[in-house]
This record gives sequence, structure tokens and C-alpha cells, in this order.
Amino acid sequence: MMTRIHTTLRGNRNLAVFLIAIVLMEIVHGIQAMALFPLYLTEVLGSSVTVVGAVISTYLVVDIITRTPAGWLADRWGRKPTLLAGIALSILPLPLMIRVQSSRSFLLLNAANGLGAGCIWPAVYAGVADTYRRTERGLVMGVLSTVMLGGLALGPISGNLLLGLTSYRTTFLICIGLICVVFAVVLSLARETKHSRPDTSGLKGRDHLRSLTRDLVLLGSIALLLTSSLAFLLPIISLYGSEVLQVDKVTMGLMLVVPGGITALALLPAGHLADRIGRKPPIVAGLALLAVCYAGAPITTNLLVVTAGATCAGLGYALAVPAWNALAMDSIPGESRGLLLGAVATVQGAGLAIGPIIGGSLWEHVHPYAPFMAGACLLLLATLLSLRIRTRQ
Repeated sequence: MMTRIHTTLRGNRNLAVFLIAIVLMEIVHGIQAMALFPLYLTEVLGSSVTVVGAVISTYLVVDIITRTPAGWLADRWGRKPTLLAGIALSILPLPLMIRVQSSRSFLLLNAANGLGAGCIWPAVYAGVADTYRRTERGLVMGVLSTVMLGGLALGPISGNLLLGLTSYRTTFLICIGLICVVFAVVLSLARETKHSRPDTSGLKGRDHLRSLTRDLVLLGSIALLLTSSLAFLLPIISLYGSEVLQVDKVTMGLMLVVPGGITALALLPAGHLADRIGRKPPIVAGLALLAVCYAGAPITTNLLVVTAGATCAGLGYALAVPAWNALAMDSIPGESRGLLLGAVATVQGAGLAIGPIIGGSLWEHVHPYAPFMAGACLLLLATLLSLRIRTRQ
């Protein structure tokens, strides 16, 4: 498998460009959302935590609603110009953020930042779908997902280190510099893929619009259920460690290292498996494993068992996500690829946006295990829906 990954990376320069762009942009977004912006708003601008939440939420909402029109632009304008526009829009607000003196101005600038972020993923997804065959997309999406998780993990760590060792201004400038590097790499090395090869995968979709609509509604429903269930846990993980498991923050962080690392490593072989045996089996197995792990959360507070359960849940995620992404690419016709993949990305983002609100409310007003049980129900429904998937392998 490693030989195949090496061959795939060497075989297409665009994938290497996408990997560089994703890891650096995710690092920057992690620095901003998890370290730089919250501290800058509270300590420099004197904003409340509520305002910090509003600034971050505005970014996420704009990001989500931008993805579908950005995908349409990628179909009309091209993948590379749309990607460059998203990167440029991510650069422009940052120099102004250093100068503004009000939280409202900062919020509006971060909305523009979200506009840029919303352009990036539809262009990348469409570029991958244009470039790679069905038998390669699972592996490629596994590689992209691994790099994305790595960037997300490095972002908060890098942000806290930078703020501890330097100043707010220097951290802003480093973020600007990293995004400029991404822009230069994409501008000089990326190739436009929209017309790079004739695409026949969409012929059947054009002749069978009803079938295409059914497939996309099914895939979108599974994505919404999956991302919502995952997002239920985002606001309560630290509380779960301190109040239910009764461990300190350091121990809780160490407990999450093993599941996180194994998940990242498993994405590559899981994507390869989806190319070998088809999309449906990994999706069904991954969702079912996640549902079982969520449902088993109340059984014990033994730290080894909890860590093992979290690791199994990570394996379920690794099985389902690359296969689901590859199936979405397989199902969408070439002439509407950007638009429909952007719509799919919007649905995924919607689940991540509403999930934390529901998860936090369930924890506070029902029971500490309520987010797990609600997530298990959603994942069970997603598993049942995944049994209806029709694949053309």
C-alpha cells in the first residue's frame, strides 16, 4: 500500500499541492480559532466570552453557506481560480484585524475570513474527483483526511506556543506568511483540472436525474447524521473527563492521543480498502462500530476501557469517512461536480455547526450521557440508511 501511495503522490503534482495547501490552511485556522482570536479579543479588545463565541460562529456559518456557491464557481470559473480566490480572501482580513479597535469590526473581518475558507474545500474536492479514477479516490481521500487531521491537531499547539514565545502581532504576521506560502504554491504549481480529461462518470447521472437526486439525498442524510453525532461531543469532552471520569486535563489529553493517532494512521488503509472492496461495506461497518461505541459509553468509567472504546470509535470514523467521500465523488456527474460537492460540504458543515449546541444542551438539561445516547441513535439511523446505498464499482 505504501508503494501505491508513493506512486500516487508522484503521479500527480496537484495532490502534493493540495496536501501542502490543506495542512498549512488547517494549521492557520487552528491557530486563529483555538488560540489567537479568543485571547486577542478578550485580552486586547476587552471582549466577553460571548463575543468570542459569536466571532467564531460567524466564521463557521459564513464558511458553510459559501461552500455551495463556491462549488458552482468552481464549475464555471475553474478549480484553480476558485481555490486561489479562497486563499486570497483568507489573507486580506488579517492585516486589518491587527488594526481594528472594536469587536464588531473584528467580527465582520472574520466573516470575510470564513468566505475564503468556504471556497477552498469545494475546489479541492472537485479537483480530486476530476483527476483520480474510482479505484483511486478512496486512498486519496484517506491521505487528504489524514493531512487535515494533522493540521487541525497542530494548529492549537502552534498557536499557544507562538503566543507564549512571541506577541499577538507576530502571530498574526506568521499566519499571513503561511497563507501567502499556500497562495504562491497553488499559483505556481497547481494545474487546472476542470477540462483535464473527458469525464464519462456523469453520463448516467444526466440520463437518470431521479437516481442522482436519490443518491445525493441519501448521502447527504448520512453525512448530516454522522457529523451531528460527532459534534455532540465537542463541547462536553473536557467536562466528561473532569466530571464523569474524574481525571485532570493532562490525563484526559493523554487518553485522547492514542485514539487520535490510530485514527489518523487508519485513514490510509481504510481508504485503500474502499477502493479494493467497494464503498458500501466500509461505510456500513464504520457507522455501526461508531454507534456501538457511543451506546457503550455508560457501561464503565475504567480508563483503559474508555480509551479502547474511543480507539474503536476512531477506527469506525476512519472506515466510514474516506469511503463516503469517494462515493460522493463517484456519484456526481462531471459537469456539476463543483456545485454538488459544494452542497455536500455544506451539509457536512451544517452538522458540525448544530451538533455542539444540541450536545451541550443535552448534557446540561438531560444527563451527562445524553449526548452519547442521542449520538448513538443518529448513528444507528445512519447505519440503516447506509444499507440502502447502491454502488457502481
